[in-house]
Amino acid sequence: MPSVISAGTTSGTSLNLSADTSGVLQLATNGTTTAVTIDTSQNVGIGTSSPTQRLDIAGSGMTLSRIRGGASNGQGAGYFVANSTGTSSLIALADDSTINGGTPEVNMSVFSTRPLLFYSNSAERMRITSGGDVGIGTNSPTSFGGGYKTLEVKGSTSGNGGVFRTATSDNSYLFDMYTNTNGGNFETRGAYGIIFTTNGSERMRIDSSGNVCIGTTTAQITASGRGNITLNGSSSAIINMSTGDVNKAQIFHGGTDMFIGNQANGYLMFQTNATERMRITSGGNVWIGTTSSSFGSRFAVEKNGGDVVGFGNTNVVAGETVMTVKGGVNTTDTTTTYIIFQRSDGTTRGTIVATGTNGVVYNTSSDYRLKENIEPMTGALAKVQALNPVTYKWKEDGLDGQGFVAHELAEVFPDAVTGEKDAVNEDGSIKPQGIDTSVLVATLAAAIKELNAKVEAQAAEIELLKSK
Repeated sequence: MPSVISAGTTSGTSLNLSADTSGVLQLATNGTTTAVTIDTSQNVGIGTSSPTQRLDIAGSGMTLSRIRGGASNGQGAGYFVANSTGTSSLIALADDSTINGGTPEVNMSVFSTRPLLFYSNSAERMRITSGGDVGIGTNSPTSFGGGYKTLEVKGSTSGNGGVFRTATSDNSYLFDMYTNTNGGNFETRGAYGIIFTTNGSERMRIDSSGNVCIGTTTAQITASGRGNITLNGSSSAIINMSTGDVNKAQIFHGGTDMFIGNQANGYLMFQTNATERMRITSGGNVWIGTTSSSFGSRFAVEKNGGDVVGFGNTNVVAGETVMTVKGGVNTTDTTTTYIIFQRSDGTTRGTIVATGTNGVVYNTSSDYRLKENIEPMTGALAKVQALNPVTYKWKEDGLDGQGFVAHELAEVFPDAVTGEKDAVNEDGSIKPQGIDTSVLVATLAAAIKELNAKVEAQAAEIELLKSK
């Protein structure tokens, strides 16, 4: 039997002492109810007569013990809450290496498979599951498994999620991560950006104007309202694009060179206004205005109506070349065609073909199989007589010229003239007529034949007169 000091409820039993030699001391209240037990190991039990710890508290329900320092406001207090059996703690807050086998520290522990819950205003605000996942605003944080631990923050409405915020004491620099109906958001407040760092070094930033800088802290070629991505490397910069982790294409700049490449066996396409304008095929052919050229050539330009190709030099200097066409061999060559002129159905209208070592021939289709109703030309000499060859000076530079006036030539040879007399462009500038004097060759040849026939007839008459 232990030694007992008891407090009774009557004047005759207000304080009683009983002693024995067990070495155990008990304090009793209400006469016989044991309140505190101190065993021979100096373990103190409250609510239990068999304490196993320095302070062992037990009760029929949840039992709370508070230990605090000398401050009246409770600063320095520690709490311990145990279940009714006293053998499996639900929550422990202690500075004791014996708690849960840890090192000396202040800790909160759940020794069973139950979660650790945090409440305010009678409502759960946060929990840590037995698996170590943390939920704020949710009582079932997602577990990703595989050794990952989750911090899941949910908002109170379906359209707004939780917010993670870090800020300076005066909120002048503030960064938020949150979700809403637009998706995940990274947000800063104030005129500063978001910086991404690996291995202690900055790798990317989004500045306060929305410019993206990779490998540099300063965006290049910026302007108000202009989106900007600046990619900088110590020796070069590259953007790789891949499919299934297989490199397919790059945009690369190194030193002074720029490279745009498709590593796959496909084409490189260029679009404007959501419409393809040009492509470079896997074989290196360049097609403009078409996705499958019918020419079979290295370079093809096709257009459905309107002007197709224009070549020009807006600041021509004497001696400069506007266009060069190379081809053929350096010996006698009559097979290389430099340019072919065709109708839209593929029928050839004319060509420019190499001839000999140094010459070219300008051809217009003239095959007899393309013609019908072939007859000798007549009245050619009269047409030549109707021509009005003139000399003139060009207004722009004052150079001398000779030839014909287009609208006058059209009255005799309409097929040698293009355009209309006095035509102007939409801006009021002159839309000049043009002529092709090669059309006159056949008529001039016929006129010579007619003239020669007259000469021969006159010669015969003269010989006849001489013979008389």
